[in-house]
Formats: sequence, C-alpha cells, structure tokens
Amino acid sequence: MSKSDSEWNEGYANLKKYVSANRDANVPAAYVSSNSFKLGIWLLTQKRIGTRLPPKRLRLLQDQGVVFN
Repeated sequence: MSKSDSEWNEGYANLKKYVSANRDANVPAAYVSSNSFKLGIWLLTQKRIGTRLPPKRLRLLQDQGVVFN
C-alpha cells in the first residue's frame, strides 16, 4: 500500500467515526479528530478533487453522506 493510500484510508476511517458520532458528514473545515487527524482539511481536499477521485473512493465518500457540489 502506498503512502497516499494509507493516508486516504486514515482519512476515510476518521470520516466514518465522525459520521457515526454526528450522524452527518458536515465536517467543519477546522475540525481535528481525537487522534490529531485534520479531518476538516482532508475532506475539503477530497471535495476539491471531486469527480476526479477514483470511482471507488468517490462512491465510499458519497455513501458516508459527503455531497460534492
């Protein structure tokens, strides 16, 4: 697994925890998870990449309730 894959997986795992606790994927930009992961910035980056994300990653984020504008 590449470093970028492991970083993405870490971000996705943190997003799943956030959604489980908050019942939505509306992560504030400044949000930092309890393990010091900058989830807000990570999610903003994923949204900027948007439909250029690999289809599997895009689908996983959408399944968590992430809305791409």
